[in-house]
Amino acid sequence: MKKYFVLFLAVVFLFSSLPVWSQVTGCLENETHLQRGQLSTQFQFWIQGNFNKKFGYFGWTLVSKNWSEIYPGLSWQPTSWLQVGIGMGIEQGQSKARFGEFIWIGKGKFYFLGFTEHEGSGFWYRAMAMYRPSQAFQVGLMSQYKLGIGPKVEMVIYKPFALWVAALILGQDPKTTVFAGLKLGF
Repeated sequence: MKKYFVLFLAVVFLFSSLPVWSQVTGCLENETHLQRGQLSTQFQFWIQGNFNKKFGYFGWTLVSKNWSEIYPGLSWQPTSWLQVGIGMGIEQGQSKARFGEFIWIGKGKFYFLGFTEHEGSGFWYRAMAMYRPSQAFQVGLMSQYKLGIGPKVEMVIYKPFALWVAALILGQDPKTTVFAGLKLGF
């Protein structure tokens, strides 16, 4: 899987150097979470750009100690406040394809961002509803498949670096999962 990650990064850097790909944005993120006394870390890489005002592309990869995935996709932005995307790729240890979709809805200081994935090892989602009172601070709710829902806070500590934390609670006998992330945006 690591060779696919390296290939993905090489393709991204190649395309981002072309003039049509000049509006590239994304982030590299180190995410750590504590669940039931177990600490785990994963790295995520997201990139997106536009072919024109309505159509674009994105790429996503996630690498952890025991699991990884990678997929590119296409996006569509019919209005200034709505963007959707769909992609297909692979995950470690699976012969089936992995599919992923996202939706972003935003107006003013509020936005919603949701991701779903399916096939391969099964269904997964993460969603965030956030309020951004300034460019350096945002607060809201985060939900993730099988982990629950809870508050999320993100703050730019030194541009382009941001730090975020979230605490998710699940079920009638609540189990808490605490997340912390360090994000490099570009």
